[in-house]
Formats: sequence, structure tokens, C-alpha cells
Amino acid sequence: MSNYTKQQYIFALSFLSNSNFGDDAQPGGPSSDGDGTLWGIANATIKDAVNEKLPGFGINSNLTWGPYVSNSMSLYDPGLSVTDNLVYVASVEDPENSDNLLLVVSLAGTSSTSYYAAFSEDFYVDQVNLDLPGMPENSAMVYKGGRDVISALITWKDVNQPVGIPQGFLANLAAQAAAGRKDYQTVEIVVTGHSLGGGLAPILAAYLGSYSNLLLIGGVSVSCYTYAGPTAGDADFIQFLADQNIDLNAVVNEFDIVPKAWTVDGISSIYSLYGDPNNAPDGLNTCTNESTISDNGIVAGIAQWAQSLPNGTYANPDLDSIETFPGAGMDFTKVNGLCTELDEFSLAIYTSTTGILNSIRKSLEVIYKSVKPKDIFTEITIKQFLTFLDEGSYQHVRGYIYYLTESNSDLQNYLLGYMQKGTPTEQERGDSLIILNELLSLAATFLQNPEPLHLASAK
Repeated sequence: MSNYTKQQYIFALSFLSNSNFGDDAQPGGPSSDGDGTLWGIANATIKDAVNEKLPGFGINSNLTWGPYVSNSMSLYDPGLSVTDNLVYVASVEDPENSDNLLLVVSLAGTSSTSYYAAFSEDFYVDQVNLDLPGMPENSAMVYKGGRDVISALITWKDVNQPVGIPQGFLANLAAQAAAGRKDYQTVEIVVTGHSLGGGLAPILAAYLGSYSNLLLIGGVSVSCYTYAGPTAGDADFIQFLADQNIDLNAVVNEFDIVPKAWTVDGISSIYSLYGDPNNAPDGLNTCTNESTISDNGIVAGIAQWAQSLPNGTYANPDLDSIETFPGAGMDFTKVNGLCTELDEFSLAIYTSTTGILNSIRKSLEVIYKSVKPKDIFTEITIKQFLTFLDEGSYQHVRGYIYYLTESNSDLQNYLLGYMQKGTPTEQERGDSLIILNELLSLAATFLQNPEPLHLASAK
């Protein structure tokens, strides 16, 4: 018998979809050779983890479809590609109900190296109707970047499926559900994801909940488990999920900035999230005591730009479906070294006169002076901004791992190691700086000419 809870199973499987996080390589695909391709890396890593390596799984689990991997060009090294989206399906017996088979559909979060995922998915939040092929007519509105991802996914075929098994995502899932009902009383299709995956998951769950071939099987249900996910749609979308009998479950860290998007009130609260020591997790890493992070005009400027993006009214699900927890404080043994790194990086930006660092510095100055015109732009300002990013990253990833795996130290250590595969490569640093530079440039442009910005596809 497994020592996992159902939630831990789902959370662990959701994190495995991030196998290509930060990797730069040739794209590849199911029919290509070469383990070093992005598809090859994902296939080997996920199969290895699901079938063998997840510690203490204790119940038979298998990678049953995928991985689906979509890629775009690396901006830092145009000879390589980066992963935008990754999705796979795994089957595992419910550890809390041996009569229930889980078919877990896991969607990856945003890779730190994907420009396309950042700006044509994460930030492409103009609302469009949820009119995916075969869906019943509805008034639900969701963010365009998310609907585009799901539209591509549901038409992809896994050509590695055994002879006689459907290759397409929908037909394969229906076949798995029908086969599962021969051995289990019920089959639960669980759609899950962290971060970007947490925004995509409800859209896919809504689609699967209205997919007739699944509904006709009997004994099959659709649930959705999101971690750190942004709000995906409007009030009609939330109602549509309820009408499709989707069991919606969301886990949210109170000190995570991502779930505060894309409601206007949520975005406006981001820049002051870490400002009050009395309203912050123990061990909050500020690195500087000169002034609080909430005084930082750069963060406020980016928040103002982000507020200009939504074209439509976003709505959060009912609070009964949301599990919140207070974020964990950073490990103080790491803070001193981290602050030293921030000092060095902020100094490099502040004194740079060439290349991308200079572009970042100029945008930082524009944002800060636009929001705080009476203040002088200083190195401290940059360090505060970088501190905010670091704290936000910590709460967005490790905070969830610590919270959800508290009772399973083996799983916790495995996931922490999984998300930190080593020192960032030159390509990863380069792509990440390009993405940061673009974000700051857009925010600076908006503050100089505050018109709503509708992003177009960058792929």
C-alpha cells in the first residue's frame, strides 16, 4: 500500500511535466532518434519517474500517452529550441480508493527559457469564447493564450502507441477510460498542472467534461487539481465548469503572486505582498533593510502594465474549492549567499553600458521614475526588485513542495531535486534575460503611453 495521499500523487505527477524546464536542444518527436532532443529528454525522464523512480509510489503506475511537446526557437541561441508546453497521461490506482483508477493528465508550467510561453500564453489574456471543436454552445470566456494551447493539444497524435490503440489525445483517453472500467468500478480523469499548467488545466477539464465519448462510457468522471494557477476565465466559465460536474480543486499559497492574476484586484495587490513584515511568511528574504519591497516603483510599474492587459472580467472559483496555505519562509542558511549574488547582479545592471543588461537598466529607470518621479534611481532599487523576483519564485515553487509533501520527506527531496537539475546553462541565463528585458520594456512603454496592450503570437 502506498504511503502517498491522493493529493500527493496528483501533485507529484503534475510536477513531472516540467521535465524540460530550462533545457535548450533540438526539438525531436516520437518518431525521431536521439535521446538528446527535447522530446527524447521528456520521454525518458517522465517514463523513468512514473514507472520506476518516484519514491514510495507502491502502486503500479505507467506513462500511457505522450509526452506531447511543443517547442519554439531559443532567442539566445537560434540554433536550438526550447519547450513551450508539455503534456502527458499516466495511469495509477487511487491510493485512497482501490476501486478507482486515476488517469492523470499533467500539463507543464512555464519554462524559464520560453519567450513564446511567456508572452503568447502567460500574458496573452484577451478573452475569447470557449468554442473548442465539438463543445456545446456556451457563453464561457477564457484567456486566448490558454485556449490556443488546448486547441493544439487535442489534435496531436502519439505515434508510439501500440498497434490498435488510438493515437489521438481524445480517442486515446476514451479508450483508456473504457479499458479501466473493466478492472475498476470507477475511472477518474484528473487534469492537473502547476503555474501555467494550473491555468490550462481548467480549460481542458471543461472540454473533457463535455466530451460525449467519455460521458457515454459510464462510471467516468472528470476532476481538476490546480497548483499556483492563474485565473483562466470569467464567471460564465466558472459556471460552465460546474454545469459539467467538474470537481474543481485549487491549492494556493497566500504569498504566491501567480494566482493573483488575472483579476484586477489580485494584480494590484502583488507589489505590496512582501512589504509588511507583519504580513509575510517567517524568514522572508528581503536582503536589504533600506526600505521595504512595497516601496519599489519597478514592481508597481510592472503591476500597472499587467492591469492593462485583461480584455474582459476574470473571476475566481468559489472559495470552497480553494485550499490556501501561508507560504513557507526561506531557508536562512541560503539567504546570505543569495544576497551576495543579488548584489553582484544588481551592480552589473547598474553599471552596464552595453548589451542586454544595459537595456534592462534603461527600462528599470523608466519604470521607477514614472512611478516614483521624486525619487532617485539607485542600485538599492534594483536589488529590491531582484529580491522581489527571488521571493516570488521561492513562494511559487518550493512553497508548494514543502506544504504538499510535508508528510513524505522522500517525495519532498525527490521533487526539490527534480526542479533543480543543476547550474543554469549559458543558454538558459541568456533566454531568461531576454524574457526579463522584454517584460520590463513593455512595462516601461506602457507607463510612457498607457494604452492597453494586446499581445500577438510570437511563435
